[in-house]
Amino acid sequence: MSGHINTQIIKDSSGNPLYAVIPYTDFIHLTREYEPTIPNDVVWMTVDKGFSLVRAWREYKGLSQEAVAEKTGISQAAYSQMERLEDGRWFVKIPAYSFPSN
Repeated sequence: MSGHINTQIIKDSSGNPLYAVIPYTDFIHLTREYEPTIPNDVVWMTVDKGFSLVRAWREYKGLSQEAVAEKTGISQAAYSQMERLEDGRWFVKIPAYSFPSN
């Protein structure tokens, strides 16, 4: 969808806009759902399990280290090292803390 959308405005008795009517195909385009940038499962693997993003994405996609290494043209050992090197670089687990009661 690009350019002008054929829109009909329905107004109340005072002339204030109440509704906008658009063609159904434009409605579908405007309201279709998009996949989140980072799926919740990937986020939770990094937060709950402390996985690196590289490992979380690999596991989310259901791939083995060997499969990813082969697709990227590196050894499984090199890929494994990438997953380990990224661990903890951006993420620090903070121990649970109980606030004193007053």
